[in-house]
Amino acid sequence: MKAYYEPIVTEIKEAKPTRIYWRHNTYYVQDIIECWVIQNRWWSREERRDYMLVETDGATMEIYHSNGGWTIARLAD
Repeated sequence: MKAYYEPIVTEIKEAKPTRIYWRHNTYYVQDIIECWVIQNRWWSREERRDYMLVETDGATMEIYHSNGGWTIARLAD
């Protein structure tokens, strides 16, 4: 998987992503493969990231949501 860490726009329905907009492309989420939470920097500024590994119609993506919105972390080659 290749790392990107770029902001994305994500449509949500019933607390699950249904569509991802990234780099002028639209990806339709077909399956959520895995979910996990990472919470770090408890000693300075706590940040919680809710990660999802999703299968779309064009790629497998690792995305996460934090206070700053949605981000694509990695994309399968």
